[in-house]
Amino acid sequence: MEKTNKSSTIRRIGIGFEDPSDRDVFADGSACRGPDPDHPGLEKLELYRQLIGNRRRIDPNPPAGEVRRRELEGAWMQKPLREIQQENDKARKIVEEKRIFGLGRQAAAGLALAGAKGGPDATGIANHVRDAYRYRAARAEAQRSGVPPADHLAQKFNPNKLKELEHSNEILDAVLQYKIYKLADLLGCPIKKPKTFGLTEEEVKKAGATLLI
Repeated sequence: MEKTNKSSTIRRIGIGFEDPSDRDVFADGSACRGPDPDHPGLEKLELYRQLIGNRRRIDPNPPAGEVRRRELEGAWMQKPLREIQQENDKARKIVEEKRIFGLGRQAAAGLALAGAKGGPDATGIANHVRDAYRYRAARAEAQRSGVPPADHLAQKFNPNKLKELEHSNEILDAVLQYKIYKLADLLGCPIKKPKTFGLTEEEVKKAGATLLI
């Protein structure tokens, strides 16, 4: 009976390991038998690994904030964002004007309640408040640009206008701090102060009730 080579039979039917050929490589990418021009060398393999490692990882379930941030950076969002910014600018101006006129009406009501006569009305006070905010915006712009505020204001306004803005800024301080008597003096309508003005509660008690009249 003719003997058969068991190992060759196994290799022939595809079971087990076959002898390496010129097309085979080791796990590190090196060829088994001599250089293989069709297979990338170690340098190319390392470059390929770096490229694979630097690929952007796709998050299958990103947070809603991250999704929104990516959407806002898209080209299709630029026009809606501009329109929204324009509407916000309009609304901001309206709110600023309401605040200015609100402060003007509040200051005028306080002056009238304190007995001031001959001073400007709510619109006149609102104009001072608007100029004061303009003055403060110019100072803030100078600070952001790193220029001394005095030099920046001197370049932006003439001396007479600068004095008016500084005066309006003092008026705004008095309005925001509810200093009615100081506000009346700045507006040229001084209020007759009571005899107890500037006295503490203890000093008023010591002075007696006659000073309250």
